[in-house]
Amino acid sequence: MPFNTFFNCQKHYALIQQASKDVEHINTQQAIEEIKKENMIARCPRCKKRYIVDRKTFYGCTEYANGCKQTFPKTILRKTITKNHVKQLCKKGKTSKITGFKGKKTFCAYLILKEGEIQIVIFLLKKTRGAR
Repeated sequence: MPFNTFFNCQKHYALIQQASKDVEHINTQQAIEEIKKENMIARCPRCKKRYIVDRKTFYGCTEYANGCKQTFPKTILRKTITKNHVKQLCKKGKTSKITGFKGKKTFCAYLILKEGEIQIVIFLLKKTRGAR
């Protein structure tokens, strides 16, 4: 066996040994918990046991498998509902004013959470008369 090949094998062996030692020190459970905490938006307003998390197409409670059906859509009237909006709904029961809802015209509204359901409160914009 040529010296270079032997030396390269030694380096690879040393790297593998070091990697296996490093893996022993990783606390996988702690890493999993940290990832879960990053995904948690707020405490579930319905069951109050678990948390609302971001799913692919909606926001929902982590207690879904045990019967909690609290969900929030990601889009209402062609307006994206953000994690911050969901956090406001869960903690305060309503959001701040949200612009960009689209019906026949674009309008502003805020969302209210009542008995687990989202209600939309529309801001009526008064037309001002301009000088002609």
